[in-house]
Amino acid sequence: MYPVYLFLMALAISIVEIVFFHQPMRECLLLNFLLINTGLQGIVGFVGHFFNADIVAKGIGWPQGNPFQTEIAFANLGMGALGLTCLFLKGDFWLATIIMRSIYSWGAAYTHVVDLFKKNNKAKYNAGPVLYFGLFYPFLLIGLYWLK
Repeated sequence: MYPVYLFLMALAISIVEIVFFHQPMRECLLLNFLLINTGLQGIVGFVGHFFNADIVAKGIGWPQGNPFQTEIAFANLGMGALGLTCLFLKGDFWLATIIMRSIYSWGAAYTHVVDLFKKNNKAKYNAGPVLYFGLFYPFLLIGLYWLK
């Protein structure tokens, strides 16, 4: 559920920056989503999958003790680094970050949907808000990027 909370945090920060500091809306929203929902979320994902792998696996409804969690942790860390670097690099770097985030999100969503239908896995981190966020968030990033 934390992706939804981070999304709301990015949205709130963007609203403050747009209203009080007169930042351009599209760029402000996109940067905050990249920083928070790609950067910070990637770091949080790394911490969860690396340091609390069994808890996260249980929340997803997957077997505990799987070394695959470490691979997912480092994928999250890489994505987090890309998202945070968006603060310093713009343009094509943002596009590359959006492409990475979109592929990762849709790949994860695909895996969760397959698990939902094949194994009826309705665990809290496999179905519900986390799944919907993974499906639709890339469309938001792509749309904001192409609104130039």
